[in-house]
Amino acid sequence: FRQEVRTAYFEQYGKKLEKDIQRVLEKGHTLHIIQGLLLRSSQYDAVLISEAVENWDIYSVADIICCRDRAQIKQLYEDYKSRQKLDIKQQLQALATKDNKHTLVKVIGTIFDMNRVEQDVDNAQINEDLNFALGTKNFKGATKERLVIMFAANSEQYIRVLSDQFKTKSKDDLLVFIDKKIGRKSYAGHFCKTRIAYAIDPPDYYARTIKKLGVTFNKNLNRISDIFIQRFEIDL
Repeated sequence: FRQEVRTAYFEQYGKKLEKDIQRVLEKGHTLHIIQGLLLRSSQYDAVLISEAVENWDIYSVADIICCRDRAQIKQLYEDYKSRQKLDIKQQLQALATKDNKHTLVKVIGTIFDMNRVEQDVDNAQINEDLNFALGTKNFKGATKERLVIMFAANSEQYIRVLSDQFKTKSKDDLLVFIDKKIGRKSYAGHFCKTRIAYAIDPPDYYARTIKKLGVTFNKNLNRISDIFIQRFEIDL
């Protein structure tokens, strides 16, 4: 509907709605919200990622791409290419490579693998993944990559089932496990935890995020608004 309003305005007045709004409001938080609402969710994702890339804010990138399904990732890929004239997968991998984040390069490649098909939940695979996670003492190199990609490559439903099974075999939940095994400050670990927390309970994930940002509300006002703008057409 928001796209239809933009189109109808242009057809009737021969001008872009967003530019006329900007002439009236000039700047500020209200303008930030309106500009976001005039874009599709995937277009707005592309805008936010392009801003994050300028400062190489990998945490903000993870907060988007780890919380999207296959169809949304494909649309983001196309919209980013259309708006930025760049391949988002190649750009993010290049930045990760520059920082010597080799596991992150693999994770980004997995998320943006356009030919990848998420499989239905397979109990045999769940057991294999559980045995691997619980039976491996140190996660470095190939074992670290396998652990992280386990979450990047699979569906939200798969992760929920894996999480439930994990609780029956470990005193820790998956989020605590990732912190212990990969480290709290690890970029790859952040991707893991974001994907896990979102997959297990999306509303709870965003509620916790908003609560955390709300501690310094004025400073994070735009970031809080961004969550509502991003999820408006998805599950708000």
